[in-house]
Amino acid sequence: MQFSDVITDPAQFRGLMGEPPPACVAKTLATLDRHCRAFIARSPFVLIASSNARGQVDISPKGDAAGFVRVLDDSTLAIPDRPGNRRADTFTNVLENPRIGLIFLVPGKSETLRVSGSARIVRVLPSGCRRRGRRSTACRVLRRPWWMRARFRCPWTHWQKSSSRTNRKGCTDRMPTYRSDVIGSLLRPAFLLEARDQVERGELTPSAFKRIEDRAVDQAVTLQQDAGLDVITDGEMRRYAFFGHLVDALEGFEKHSGWSITFRDGAGRQEQLQRPVVVDKLRWKRQMSVEEFTYLRGRTTRPVKVTLVSAQQAAAYYDPDKSRGAYATRDAYLADLVDFTRREIAELIRLGCEYIQIDAPQYAALLDETMREGYRQRGSDPDQMLDACIELDNAIIANHPAGVTFGIHICRGNHKSMFYASGGYDRIAQQVFGRARFDRFLLEYDDARSGSFEPLRHVPDDRIVVLGLVSSKTPALESPEELKARIAEASRIIPLERLALSAQCGFASTHVGNSLTQDEQRRKLELVASTARAVWG
Repeated sequence: MQFSDVITDPAQFRGLMGEPPPACVAKTLATLDRHCRAFIARSPFVLIASSNARGQVDISPKGDAAGFVRVLDDSTLAIPDRPGNRRADTFTNVLENPRIGLIFLVPGKSETLRVSGSARIVRVLPSGCRRRGRRSTACRVLRRPWWMRARFRCPWTHWQKSSSRTNRKGCTDRMPTYRSDVIGSLLRPAFLLEARDQVERGELTPSAFKRIEDRAVDQAVTLQQDAGLDVITDGEMRRYAFFGHLVDALEGFEKHSGWSITFRDGAGRQEQLQRPVVVDKLRWKRQMSVEEFTYLRGRTTRPVKVTLVSAQQAAAYYDPDKSRGAYATRDAYLADLVDFTRREIAELIRLGCEYIQIDAPQYAALLDETMREGYRQRGSDPDQMLDACIELDNAIIANHPAGVTFGIHICRGNHKSMFYASGGYDRIAQQVFGRARFDRFLLEYDDARSGSFEPLRHVPDDRIVVLGLVSSKTPALESPEELKARIAEASRIIPLERLALSAQCGFASTHVGNSLTQDEQRRKLELVASTARAVWG
């Protein structure tokens, strides 16, 4: 086949392509930095490109548990052999031509890590490179005792446009950024609060109440759209509290019989809030949030978000005395909770939901020593519970179809403009940020109780951090300059392109709401949207 206008000269090619932008050049590194190491540790799959002395090319896949490729130092990797078809094309190529290239992939992520260098085949790694205390999973499954030891130069990350456009099922896979976000709940209008009281007294029919709920959701949608937010929720207008969807949808809970929690504010005011408690085996009564999503989806063309509670939050609804008759252990209860939540998520995704937020304020409870002691008194070790609940929350969002953004919201409690915990994220950052597999971390950062941005260095490089800088508890309006300065401060830890902005929490985590007016709430939402546009465009 004959081709015309064939490009054979580098200058011709560069004239056609143009010079690479500075950002593209800057992301090429001389060594494997901590971001590269973190990516490799999360990668269960690598493609190896090699060629023999005659230039014949081979591309071979290697895969195992995440982290099976080991980083020996800043420029050396060890790739274990895996049983295959015995052709060993890559290995025979390396014997003739040591030059190879690798592409590391992480499931569900469109970012890749590409490295190039030279390789040698070795039987045994240096003794200083062996894992201490136990043999790795990779070592245990080896059938042939050799490794490919590769020294690399020029590792660089690449946002792979072809994979970001479609995944294996043809669905969009690239994670949206959503610079201006909303946590979930909004102040309930007076007519909705009155109607809720009437329906509970039997003075209003369910059908009439539904029409009133619909009206409240319509107003919430208009409020957020007019404010200019990138994401819309239904304001949680159909819930009595942010966790109400769980308690109302599953049989087995008593609504107000759990252990109480003390909320307080800076002025010394305190109030007790009684929590739900599980007293019987959980049974499916109705969908948790499908009604919320399907109604909301039909009221806006903006991206919409649904909120659910985390396993870590639901763990607080287990009491050893009151719950043991239904579940012998908290873990048995949470196993059922995870199954029901995954069922709900599967239905939401089937109906087209693309953004699901898991609310996990109880993670921040583990920052506060008073609350940690409360867990100990109820028979739970807070550190062990932290590890277990991270795995349970990961299980909630695992193995769902690609194209869905999962966020996790962590705050320090929110009820009538009061809080229940204080402390920076330092105590939980390495475990939660490092191990939780959520795409977006929506974090409370509105005052000194939240600590510094320093713990954000534990957030993996492929995640978005939504800074909750605007208070939903107080009516005072933050200044745009103050918000921009704090965003700039956070960007010293997390690059600006991986940041977004929101209020620190919902405006009404319980239906009574915080101490703001509807107009003050509106100005706060407008501030989030306008500041995000000013910072990110």
